[in-house]
Amino acid sequence: MDEMFAIKCLEGESTQRVFECPSCGNKIGVADLLKPGTFSKRLTMGVGAEYVPEQGIPCEISPQQARANAMQLVRQYPDAFAGHDVEDAIQNDMMLFYFHMALADLRMMASFLGKGLSKETLVYYEVLDWAYPRANYLDVRLMGILEPWDFAKVGPFDPAMQEGDFRVVSVDASTKDQVVIDKLALDVAGNDAEAVLGLNKKSIRTWARKARKHKDGLVMVPVYFVDRPASDSRDGEQVRIAVNGQTGRAAAVVFSDKRETHVVAPLNPSLHLSGESTVHATPIEVKYVKSPFLYQIVRRGGGEQPRQVAAAVEGSYREEKPKRRGLLSALFGK
Repeated sequence: MDEMFAIKCLEGESTQRVFECPSCGNKIGVADLLKPGTFSKRLTMGVGAEYVPEQGIPCEISPQQARANAMQLVRQYPDAFAGHDVEDAIQNDMMLFYFHMALADLRMMASFLGKGLSKETLVYYEVLDWAYPRANYLDVRLMGILEPWDFAKVGPFDPAMQEGDFRVVSVDASTKDQVVIDKLALDVAGNDAEAVLGLNKKSIRTWARKARKHKDGLVMVPVYFVDRPASDSRDGEQVRIAVNGQTGRAAAVVFSDKRETHVVAPLNPSLHLSGESTVHATPIEVKYVKSPFLYQIVRRGGGEQPRQVAAAVEGSYREEKPKRRGLLSALFGK
């Protein structure tokens, strides 16, 4: 006599050999269903599953909370969003994405235009558990300011993590790691030096970086995202808003050919991050002492020692204007 049994969302008679998920419509054979060991992403995700990392960060922010955080960001920085009809988009178009990020430890040295008699100011940086996107589908620079991420929460990207309505962004083969790292590392160099040392990010003269990539460092991260095209906004500006699906931090970029504005909400003060989260060491000023690479720390403000700090918890508002290239630069790429 046939008997009923159920495994998660799959139901059927024990004599059946193929089962259909009422949610996604995928057909799964009983041999695959009852096979011991880990699940097959092919069964839950279909074509392209082989390009998705095996691990991810669970989404801890509900869609309602993500929309509320995005609306709070808009109210907190009204000048950035003036003239843009983003409230309706946040309520109706914001969607959850799972996005590829790669982990690396970042070290940098940057030279800034010096003050007074000083010809230059050298600054050294370190960032641990730094995450950079492996695709530019959403917005590379916007993804860069959504940090920190707490990687102690990483787990298998399994069906339990895949519940709900979301999209998976695959790795973009046309996006070169070095290009993304250079773009985001330069942002880190300018923003951190400006915030901690009071230097002007536009006065960077030269810089160098070394990114040590983590082994098995590909992770899926949850991001709520909404994009408003330029045709719907003022002066040809486009608005992109994102919410970190783990911490709830909201950020946005408003950009056009004339300017680019980044706004970031402060972290929730009650949020607790583990020791495996993104950490920015306080940038320190150094000076060249002896060949080939001996540097000495320049003490500022009474000789305080450099300290380790987590990624910035306060909010920020930054507006940039793209550099206009001259005729010779446009012709010869200099």
